[in-house]
Amino acid sequence: VFTKEELAKYGPDAPTIYLGIVGEVFDVTKGRRHYEKDASYWYFAGRDSSRAFLTGYKEDGLTDDLSGLQSQDILSILEWKEFYHKDYKYMGVLEGRYYDKDG
Repeated sequence: VFTKEELAKYGPDAPTIYLGIVGEVFDVTKGRRHYEKDASYWYFAGRDSSRAFLTGYKEDGLTDDLSGLQSQDILSILEWKEFYHKDYKYMGVLEGRYYDKDG
């Protein structure tokens, strides 16, 4: 179980890069060219920015809060989560909106 502070240590400048999506954490280091500083998806690194999988980089999208979204939009974000399960190493869960400190 990661805290937000722990996940932030694996941001776009870190040697190992993690991202969160809907409370699940993935090691995306093998895709570094996409997630490192100044890359296309740097804003996903070191945080759970689930909403940004729909909105792209916007300040209000850099959140794990999916409230107010349509069902189809949430399904689209969940499809992204499945992509990460298939292509990247699952590392655990993020304490907060979707999981408590015990997972």
